[in-house]
Amino acid sequence: MRILVCLMILSLNAAATIAADTLSLKVYSAGSLRAPLTEITNAYTATYGTPVEMVFGASGALGKRLAGGEPADLFTSADRGNPELLTSEGKAGPTISFARNHLCAVVRPGLKTTSSTILKTMLDPAVRVSTSNPQDDPGGAYAWAMFERADHVHPGSRALLEQKAIKLGSGAGMVSPPPDVNNALAWLITERQIDVILSYCTNGHQAEKELAGISTVEMPADLAVTASYGMTILNSAHPEALRLAMFILSPVGQKILMANGFDAPLLP
Repeated sequence: MRILVCLMILSLNAAATIAADTLSLKVYSAGSLRAPLTEITNAYTATYGTPVEMVFGASGALGKRLAGGEPADLFTSADRGNPELLTSEGKAGPTISFARNHLCAVVRPGLKTTSSTILKTMLDPAVRVSTSNPQDDPGGAYAWAMFERADHVHPGSRALLEQKAIKLGSGAGMVSPPPDVNNALAWLITERQIDVILSYCTNGHQAEKELAGISTVEMPADLAVTASYGMTILNSAHPEALRLAMFILSPVGQKILMANGFDAPLLP
């Protein structure tokens, strides 16, 4: 019932400011959703005939672009904070949680560690650890949240991990993969010799397919961080954006998310 009410609000919001007819819908989406959202939007186009243009990137960076006035119909973020900020600024409707992910350690070939030893491994001065930029990417923010949890397990861990973490991004002092790289995690391990990358578990399992020997290690319960993905419709969206949002929330969309390793909260 609560989801239905939210969808009704979204419908009213989308209809309030109707954009001129376009040939396609535009979705700004977290990069970690590339595989499932591409599959979902392809299925949507096959069902309803409307093309969907996808723009993938770090959710924080995409949110800033949308706040700056870039046109889009739908925003699917790796957190709730970025879409909710657009709502608070009067630029989007309410945010609905549509998927969940989890923080994992993506470990280079040959480095032996487990959930019970991953913190000790990361604290080893010889082990190079990388995260996304927490200012632009919720994946980095989730890693920083894990550092804070680690401080309760092993006092002093937070400062050490924040200091040694090599940030993935485009800012000064950060590491940025070439634009033609398909999987940034595999590139970081092979080209930059990173030992442990803190990222979503789904990203790790995708990297395993591209580079033999990579392992994806789940965080122990005292370090576990869950990512709640939020979706909102922009005020300037075409009314059909509501139908696409509902398609993502439908059993078809939720099953595709689950098949790609995400938790699908709307499935029984």
